[in-house]
Amino acid sequence: MHQQPGLNLDLRYILKSIDDLILLIDEDLVYRQYWTNDESLLWFKPEEFMGKPIPALLQEPLRTQSIDAIVKALKEQQPTKLIYQAPNPDIEQWFRVKIFPLKEYDEAGKQLVLLIIGDCTEEVTLKKRNRIFEALIAQNWEAIRFSDMDLNVQYVNPALERLYGYEPGELMGQQVSLFIDDDRYTTAQIKNIVLQEGSWSGEIWQVRKDRTRFESFLSVQLIYDMDGSPMGFISQSKDISQRKETASKLKNIIDERDTLLREIHHRVKNNLQVITSLLSLQASNLTDYHIRDLFQQSQYRINAMAMIHETLYRSDNFSNISYDQYIHTLAQFLILSMKGVEHRITLEVEATDVLLGIDTAVPLGLLINEVITNALKYGILSNKPGCIYIRLQCLPCKRYRLLIGDNGQGYPAHVTFKNTRSLGLKLIYSLTRQLNGTIMRHLDRPGTHYQIEFGKAVSVQAQTNGQPSPA
Repeated sequence: MHQQPGLNLDLRYILKSIDDLILLIDEDLVYRQYWTNDESLLWFKPEEFMGKPIPALLQEPLRTQSIDAIVKALKEQQPTKLIYQAPNPDIEQWFRVKIFPLKEYDEAGKQLVLLIIGDCTEEVTLKKRNRIFEALIAQNWEAIRFSDMDLNVQYVNPALERLYGYEPGELMGQQVSLFIDDDRYTTAQIKNIVLQEGSWSGEIWQVRKDRTRFESFLSVQLIYDMDGSPMGFISQSKDISQRKETASKLKNIIDERDTLLREIHHRVKNNLQVITSLLSLQASNLTDYHIRDLFQQSQYRINAMAMIHETLYRSDNFSNISYDQYIHTLAQFLILSMKGVEHRITLEVEATDVLLGIDTAVPLGLLINEVITNALKYGILSNKPGCIYIRLQCLPCKRYRLLIGDNGQGYPAHVTFKNTRSLGLKLIYSLTRQLNGTIMRHLDRPGTHYQIEFGKAVSVQAQTNGQPSPA
């Protein structure tokens, strides 16, 4: 062995100082010598191990694998390697065997072979994980790309090549600016944001190989190595052109539907106003006060329905009505119509955040109309001061509670919807039934006071002949 001047090296000491197991065998596959600093790596005692051939010491399939690898190395006179799993059912352990045919021969002329055996469990496990990860990335339908810190493409999955129209391997080493065609963003701007915040995502115009542009949703994230240092950027792209086009078409359809619904509500409101006008003209020719009063009450009821359609016409939501605004408008209209501008009526309304569909809003509006009309007509007489209150509350399970009444003179306790001749009172109970509700009249204070609990309105055909239950 040639040594540099001043160096006194002992090869045996060096070989024994390394962690791997080094074995020397001859071309007959007989073990001749070993070096290691950990004899526990040997699967036999040294005295049992040395001088014996490989076939006598190894079990299948490692025996055949080892013989084939060594024979190949000797035949080709080239180093080779073998990775095998230790036959231990309790723990997964892998070893790498590097096989080096030497240019040295023993005294009998047999060529010597050096085997270096080391634990590679961590490497094999990591490769397994990487293969799983690569398989997931490769089979992902989303276009995935990895680039280094200089924005050079290092990896793309097949989905990205399909999305952008490139052949396999064609994008390697290209700059990622190749994909972007958007005046709002540059790759440098996106890179700076990712370096500062760790990620970026948004809708952006990109370009294919044939220079066709498309809208995509792009997300970019900074990737770190095992030491926590930035190593590159991973991005995910998805073509959203079709989704955007579909969304645009749906928006147009919705806009057309909203315009049609708005026009329908407007026309219904106008038709109901025509009816009230006709009733008013007809009533002006009547001399009987009682009949004229009936016409006026019908006008108020039709107007209550017309106001529902007017509220929907002016609303951005045709499914539900903001009932707070509607109640204020209806009550103020009735007060001004029945008591005049210089009335002395105080109105209290609480119905915050109550949204009702039209099927429930119409019968409830008619019910409120009847209660207020009765209060102004029979409860608060002449120009006396009075108070009308309306409180609408949300309950669990899509139920509601209406507290409504006045501080007028009220009506006797023995009068009910069953024994009265008043159409208004009968309507209050009938509409409560249509609202699938219960009604209670409180008699503990002056005036007329109702507590009504209800849910979603039922159709008139679905109503039974029964009356609403007391609360």
